[in-house]
Amino acid sequence: MVFLSSRRHLDDWLKENPVVRGEALSLEQTLKISVPIYKEKMKIDYARPSKEQLTAYWDSIGLHGDFWKL
Repeated sequence: MVFLSSRRHLDDWLKENPVVRGEALSLEQTLKISVPIYKEKMKIDYARPSKEQLTAYWDSIGLHGDFWKL
């Protein structure tokens, strides 16, 4: 995971680091995608959401494509 300050910073970083590109998320999106995993993680009977639950949630918030398939 690489944290960058802007889309331009991302573009500059990609020029210097020619790797397969994943996804670029804002801080708000990063927090939003973590909700189903971490919202109740401190509860004693916590169970991690299933693959199907996570992919359905990510789809519901607009994250589509091969990158989001687990």
